[in-house]
Amino acid sequence: MTGSRAAAAELRCSTCGQSYGAFSWTELPTVRILTSAEVHEHVTTWPEEMVVAVRTCRGCGAPMARTAQHRIRPFAVERIEPVGR
Repeated sequence: MTGSRAAAAELRCSTCGQSYGAFSWTELPTVRILTSAEVHEHVTTWPEEMVVAVRTCRGCGAPMARTAQHRIRPFAVERIEPVGR
């Protein structure tokens, strides 16, 4: 990745400054996944395939949120992949 796409794929903890790329983000402990229905309670326009993944920073333990696409298989939810925004 180059330029703004690389910057968009990186997430930085606002508490300690630790940064995470797309892969290392998926390896962080998940605190909660906000479904599109839950986000719709606060945002009028939200894509159905988007969720908000909240994970814990390895550096300081603070929660960090990032939008992600979800793919649902029958009886299981696949790994949630981050979306660079």
